[in-house]
Amino acid sequence: MLAAGAEAQLQLLGDARPAALLASVRAVMIQSLRTSAFSGPVLGNAEAVVAYLRARMAQAPVESVLLLLLDGRRQLIRELRLSTGAVETALLAPREVIRAVLNANARAVILAHNHPSGDPAPSPADTELTRQIAFLLDGLGVSLFDHIIVAREGWTSFRALGLI
Repeated sequence: MLAAGAEAQLQLLGDARPAALLASVRAVMIQSLRTSAFSGPVLGNAEAVVAYLRARMAQAPVESVLLLLLDGRRQLIRELRLSTGAVETALLAPREVIRAVLNANARAVILAHNHPSGDPAPSPADTELTRQIAFLLDGLGVSLFDHIIVAREGWTSFRALGLI
């Protein structure tokens, strides 16, 4: 119930007051997870980062893409939503990733997106896009640390799968 969006909560509860309360609790929960995930070097806190991303994105009704921009000490500089798409796709141009990296002077990035279908397995398009972005970032001396897909049924790490 907490993971559901405000509209879904309102439909389930039938009353705006409890739905608003749940939305507030969800916002506090996500902020707490964000603080926990990004209070130090991100790369040493992978479980907290995944917990944050799952709370933030796993229940979304459409695909969206987040970019976590990291400095040389692997601490979060900025989080950007690069794309919001449809139920099964979110369009992302690699140049948008490059632009964000250069604007933030980032040294490493984590790419994340959700699969509203519930299945966190990467599609061939996900794998190809990740390969392109990793290649472009490498040419700039920037690491693509991971591409994480979150879904209701779990999550997938491209790094853990050996795809990065």
